[in-house]
Amino acid sequence: MLVIMWLSRPIDSLTSSDVADLRRFLILVADPRDARGLRYPALAPLCAAVSAVLTGARSLIAISE
Repeated sequence: MLVIMWLSRPIDSLTSSDVADLRRFLILVADPRDARGLRYPALAPLCAAVSAVLTGARSLIAISE
């Protein structure tokens, strides 16, 4: 069972209105890489980094692991 503190009150589950579409915001981040050699969109490593931070990574080394 998922219990989350939302504004200091516990809730049992999330609804679709409680969850923000992170992809919508990450697409707006400018890609600083040179166009040569791009093999994947910038969204992929951004999602990986965000996922790592959400699971407890607190440094660049921890994110890369």
